[in-house]
Amino acid sequence: MAEAAPPAATFALTFRNRSQATYRHPAPIVPTRLLVRWHDASGAVVDEHRVTTLLPLALAPGEETVRQIELPVPAAAGDYQVTAAPAATPEVAVARLTVRVRPPGAPLGQGHVPVGGATR
Repeated sequence: MAEAAPPAATFALTFRNRSQATYRHPAPIVPTRLLVRWHDASGAVVDEHRVTTLLPLALAPGEETVRQIELPVPAAAGDYQVTAAPAATPEVAVARLTVRVRPPGAPLGQGHVPVGGATR
């Protein structure tokens, strides 16, 4: 589980090919607009943002790759499931990450991976 604090952080989102076929980035090879959603413990969407990143060019079945993406962090502390999906097909999550949001200045929890904070 990653940990972050508001107002923003850089997250390592893992893109994994869960199908039996090789994923190939469709033409043209340009960055893809993603819809990133923050889901609370009940599964409700509590925040969402649009970001742009270049998806993997190709992934074999079961293969994964990581992209670093800066995102705003919700103000309310708690555990969240973060999903990223192409804006054109928001029902198809292509990356997931569990994040514990802590209040600004709160100590890092034991066994949790910190994520980079905003550098503004």
